[in-house]
Amino acid sequence: MPGDPRELVFALCHEVRNLLTAVRLQAELLEGETQGAELALARERLLLLSARSGALLAQVPPLLSQPALGERVEPADAIAALRVGLFAPASERVDLELKSAALAPCVRIGGDLLHVLLITALFGALELAPGLARVRVSAEARDTGVVFRIEGPVRVASGGDGGGELSGRQLELACADAILAPLGGRARVRVSDALRRCELELPAAE
Repeated sequence: MPGDPRELVFALCHEVRNLLTAVRLQAELLEGETQGAELALARERLLLLSARSGALLAQVPPLLSQPALGERVEPADAIAALRVGLFAPASERVDLELKSAALAPCVRIGGDLLHVLLITALFGALELAPGLARVRVSAEARDTGVVFRIEGPVRVASGGDGGGELSGRQLELACADAILAPLGGRARVRVSDALRRCELELPAAE
């Protein structure tokens, strides 16, 4: 069941505070003699933390006011639009699968809102993936709707999807589920053989 919106917003604010603290600490580490590949990884980490903070804050309005159905959105267009929110070198680790998405029916949701939910899940998958492992985004028809899938490998000790404090990927999943529920959708995560699949489901537009 979707969580209480006010509780989720409070948790989001706490999460963003933690992410911005991590940005500051990462920046302080760069004051040393960081060079080459280590510097590139630190830069990506800073960009990823900042981008995740922005994506989380963008979910506050739809959590506090029930989102309207919005326009008809083509799944392939929604996935292609993720290129706008990505940055190098993270963009080089993402595969946007448009072929199957092109065969899926339209969904009704605000295009910007869907973008925020997808990019949040994508940033989370990139952060969980080990090293330079790739993350894949796809969409396909399922029963009477469409499932958007963000999948990638995870570090063995990554955790963060179930139990314990409402934070990290568990918080992102709860927020996505609460936002999608009034639209007839849901969010869930499946993990098997060190592969994590975040699925955002929406009914097909009538």
